[in-house]
Amino acid sequence: MSIRLFVADDRDLVRAGLRRFVAGTDVEIIGESTVKDAATLITNHPAVQLLTLGIEPPGTEGLAVLDKLNAIPARPHCLIYVARTSAEMIAQAIANGANGLLLHDANRETFLEGVQRLLTGESLWSREDLRRAGAASRLTDATSDVQLTKRESEVIVKMVDGLTNKQIAQSLEISYETVKEHVQHILRKIGVTDRTQAAVWAVRNGLA
Repeated sequence: MSIRLFVADDRDLVRAGLRRFVAGTDVEIIGESTVKDAATLITNHPAVQLLTLGIEPPGTEGLAVLDKLNAIPARPHCLIYVARTSAEMIAQAIANGANGLLLHDANRETFLEGVQRLLTGESLWSREDLRRAGAASRLTDATSDVQLTKRESEVIVKMVDGLTNKQIAQSLEISYETVKEHVQHILRKIGVTDRTQAAVWAVRNGLA
């Protein structure tokens, strides 16, 4: 079964390059648009599994697309695909729910591997991305004296590494349901809404 990709980028050259990247693979581009039109068009393409969003620094206005996508019941995963980054852009992308970032200099193999990882629930945010996001924003300004249990600390380190709940369960040799409970406890304790923001918090507070 093919992976259904929507490409949003203002540059024809980038869109053409991604078409070449996925040619002959199980990734199918089912729609293309400019960044501005992406949210509206994706609403009319409910089968989209992954969005590549081309944003350039400062670029935070273009990330408003992600806010609109949050209203879609089957929200696609989002990969920010850019030539260069800024700490502010990374922080806003994480705050708006993007699942990771790749630079244009990533080769075809890296791009396709990233697509597969995102579709299994992994994050493509690196520790450096998380560090830069934490330095540039106040999105994880929950108090730093939060006390996590030993197991919660182990889980949040795995979250920084981008592991899914299933992968964390396998790594720590505990059940999937137990991991889910730990993740929910962590989010509630540190006052954030998703696991990427929790990972930013962990890096800012020296846990990973």
